[in-house]
Amino acid sequence: MPNPTTFYTDVSVIGQLRATGFSPPPSSVGDPALVGGPGAYVQAAKLQQRFEDVYAQASTASAAADQRVVRVVRGATAALLDFGVGAVTAAGAASNAVVDLLKNGASVLTAAVTLDNTTAPYALKSGALSVTACAAGDVLEVRVTSVSGANLAKGLFARLALNEDPA
Repeated sequence: MPNPTTFYTDVSVIGQLRATGFSPPPSSVGDPALVGGPGAYVQAAKLQQRFEDVYAQASTASAAADQRVVRVVRGATAALLDFGVGAVTAAGAASNAVVDLLKNGASVLTAAVTLDNTTAPYALKSGALSVTACAAGDVLEVRVTSVSGANLAKGLFARLALNEDPA
């Protein structure tokens, strides 16, 4: 670099500053410095993506045993953030449904979540994650088992939040 100019104080530029190169120190450019506009972007490969996947049974249907894929991880890695289960209509006394989150067929919760008459309508009951790390190709499923009782919850639903790193 021929004869660089060094400034020992702040520098203000009125108008546009054009440079053929720019090498800021690591962690010196944060989110507030990224201003959108035509042609302004950050490459997708440099961004982490937040996803919230939802599993749902029909809102008026009683909870039923079921197992469904809710996501196949596409990013190179992923981190499970939280998992919650609820119902549109609460279960009656002595009725419940047990819901689990599986990764490649194995539970990732410390214990499956039980929805019963103590869970208010539309309230999310959290499941404690025992595993949070995922990789590309991992299959995440919601499994509903042990549905029992005469007055089952209706409109069972689950929400999974995770971050995926680029592929």
